[in-house]
Amino acid sequence: MTNIQTKALVTMDDNPLSVSKLLTDANSEIVYYDSSGAILSGLKERSVVSSLYPESIAEQLAFCLKTDINVITVKNLFVHTALIGWVDVLPNCRTDSGGGWAALFIASDSLISEVSRFMPFGFIHVDKNLNATFCNETAHRILGTQDSDVLHRGWLEQFGDSVIPSLKSYLDDVATHGVPLSMSLKLTSPLGRVTPVTLQVHLCPHSGPGQFSLYLLIYDLSETGLMKADLARAIEQDNLTGLLNRSAFLKKVKGLTRLEFENAAFIFIDVNEFKGINDTFGHKFGDKVLATVARRLSSMMQGREVISRFGGDEFVLCFPDQKDLTTVYNLARKLVSVVNASTYILGQKLDIRCSIGICWMPALSEFRNQNTDARIERALDAADQCMYLVKKNRSSQKAFKVYDPSMKNALFIQKQKQIEFQRILDEECLCIAFQPIFDTEGHVTSIEALARLTRDLTLHTHIGDVIDSANECGEELPLFSMTTLKTLEAFGKIRHQLDTIKLNINIDISQLEQPNFASWLSEKCLECRIPFSDVSIEITELLLESDSVQVAKNLNHLLEMGFSISMDDFGTGYSSLKRLLEYQFHELKVDRYFIDNLIGSDKYSKMVSAMVGMGKALELNLLAEGIETEAQMDLCKEVGFTLFQGFYLAKPMTPNALIAFMNKHKTEH
Repeated sequence: MTNIQTKALVTMDDNPLSVSKLLTDANSEIVYYDSSGAILSGLKERSVVSSLYPESIAEQLAFCLKTDINVITVKNLFVHTALIGWVDVLPNCRTDSGGGWAALFIASDSLISEVSRFMPFGFIHVDKNLNATFCNETAHRILGTQDSDVLHRGWLEQFGDSVIPSLKSYLDDVATHGVPLSMSLKLTSPLGRVTPVTLQVHLCPHSGPGQFSLYLLIYDLSETGLMKADLARAIEQDNLTGLLNRSAFLKKVKGLTRLEFENAAFIFIDVNEFKGINDTFGHKFGDKVLATVARRLSSMMQGREVISRFGGDEFVLCFPDQKDLTTVYNLARKLVSVVNASTYILGQKLDIRCSIGICWMPALSEFRNQNTDARIERALDAADQCMYLVKKNRSSQKAFKVYDPSMKNALFIQKQKQIEFQRILDEECLCIAFQPIFDTEGHVTSIEALARLTRDLTLHTHIGDVIDSANECGEELPLFSMTTLKTLEAFGKIRHQLDTIKLNINIDISQLEQPNFASWLSEKCLECRIPFSDVSIEITELLLESDSVQVAKNLNHLLEMGFSISMDDFGTGYSSLKRLLEYQFHELKVDRYFIDNLIGSDKYSKMVSAMVGMGKALELNLLAEGIETEAQMDLCKEVGFTLFQGFYLAKPMTPNALIAFMNKHKTEH
């Protein structure tokens, strides 16, 4: 089967969907028909051609020919679905046959879901308990939803209360009629768009009594319905906000007149603390925040403005033909007043604040001779970097920054820093060092894993620079996942030479927010032959201020499996007492800031003594970190610490150096 036409199908980034590949990957038999719908002679006929639909195969094909739809669903029978595709050249026919149709029969729920992902009508799969297990992109576009809104019982909420009685009646009586349930409804998207739809419910019996699932087909009955214009709009729209997506934005900008483009203002907008909003209130709440920002930005459209959502919490705008710099600054102030305002979302008051970066094209006059694509990229990059500077310096209370040529060097350095950081990840320019931790008798009880750079770099001189770049680029998870894996592999190789020494490993919030982190960490420990009880997870006090439900789940799961948890940097946050009571910490690491100020300060001495007393009352191990002098060591012992770490005792060292250190240390003790 070759060269299937896909002009009426949904495409991604201007690349046609390969129906041919879908048919090939499905690994199912294909039945070919001529253009009238008759089965092509000489090819094997399938008995499952019969349909639950009243129309015959030929009628279905005739409908496709008239409406120019190239792929449709012909039937749902048990767990079979037939897909129809037009073929330029049919097998066993002359090349001038004019083509025909091919029907593909699929006999697996997983394959149905995979293929249905790309169909130009809404498709939702629901199990016998009425939990939705799959929803394709077209359904999300029609409903204005995401998976988190629809999966499980969420799909029922999208259609209102009227669906439930009809569905119950259908299921009670389905054995007697066996025909699809069809309902006409009006749906309202989060942005207020009312869409008339037809909802069809098809029963899919499975083997065994009382076993079935449901297929929901959603057809948009608005003015263009499922025709080409509607599909084209779906390609250009962001599903959640209804704004243009990235590719559509670039296409619109390229369509501006020369004058409009030469004086255009490109604007990057990022929602402040959006990750924290999601962590605190949930992703559904976060989606409504994005929809609110989208509505506010859309209210500023008066003519040729181009507004888009590039992804995540980033919005990109182009305001053409801005006369002068004063006009640009006035536009920036208006954006701030429109976007940065309070609102109520799901009954919760929220102050939405955004960081805004702007680049006015005349400020990039030195690139006037470059092609349009290159100039757009430079303008967006400059606006993005200005937005980053606003976000980085939020304490200044300035919500926007306009690019000027004097910023070129600073922005260039920032860009090079991002490139170098990516090189650190790609080339794995990090290694793991271990710093011993001692008890009151001078014995090494554990080691802390610390990441170090393996080579000299231009813009990152130590690991703190790398972590800062990760936070700025939003690449914390790849960085910390890599260092965690390197740590376990390095410790696993030397553990048998270290007697009963345990491992302290720093874990970032980006890792603990992953639903499968606890399972992932335990699997890696098993692969490296490290007992869970030999690993203590170090988390910062500031990490726990996010109050993330997922973080709590992972920590509790790790505790249940036998891992220990240590609170690092204790005393630097605002939630210590609450968190100490909520989680089963085994160890308290008092931040080096207090150790540095311990000598000669009665105030700090009393504070540290209070911390130690509280830790002892909770039966925690108490670790003083950052000890650099004998006087600090003596005073920490006197105050009541039981564990000690710092350059005075031992510096971080390579795995081989650690083994040599431990062998020497054992002979001396």
